[in-house]
Amino acid sequence: MPQTPIECLDYLLHRFVLLREEAKVQLVRLPRIGLPQCAELVRGLLDTPSGGVLPAALVRAVVETVAGTFSLPWQVLSQGINVADRASGAGGDVTVVENGAPLLTIEVTERPLDAARVQATFSDKIAPGVPSDYVFMVHLDRVEEDARQQAAKYFTHGYDVNVVGIRDWVVNTLVTVGSKGRGIFQERMLAILSDDRAATVRERFPPGGLAAP
Repeated sequence: MPQTPIECLDYLLHRFVLLREEAKVQLVRLPRIGLPQCAELVRGLLDTPSGGVLPAALVRAVVETVAGTFSLPWQVLSQGINVADRASGAGGDVTVVENGAPLLTIEVTERPLDAARVQATFSDKIAPGVPSDYVFMVHLDRVEEDARQQAAKYFTHGYDVNVVGIRDWVVNTLVTVGSKGRGIFQERMLAILSDDRAATVRERFPPGGLAAP
């Protein structure tokens, strides 16, 4: 049986995903979740192959957490995983809109990032002038050097194109929002994972959940 708070939360998420299609499960929010537990949860989620579902869920939950914690007038838009951007009309996986104008566009990926993908994204989404800031949220160890160089070239020409490590960004943001924000983060993650699309990652969870051995 789970013993620590992080093991309890991991077990809760694991059981929820397994039972999602079989029954309506009432999720119980932990009274408190500390930074070490948050860091372990983030590590476990990002280390679980999910076809992009879990990283995108994390990013969306964190952006919504920031908006909720600081009462920001943001509209946070997200699109389905593996939905073509052109078909959906979205600028990225998560888009922050303020007063009807795009404020931040985030593309979340588990795949390696190279210069060709940066160039294609620039041509399709950034050059037309829609996003104000465009961020590739990635695993930094999967970023090719030519991708960094290409993003830097666009920046020197006046385009805010950046490559950011998802793990550190999530954890550092959860530091910034404080205990109130971490409570909101719990609620947002559990709500997002209750979506039917989260069931597609069910078989990828390890038998004991996401907790570190």
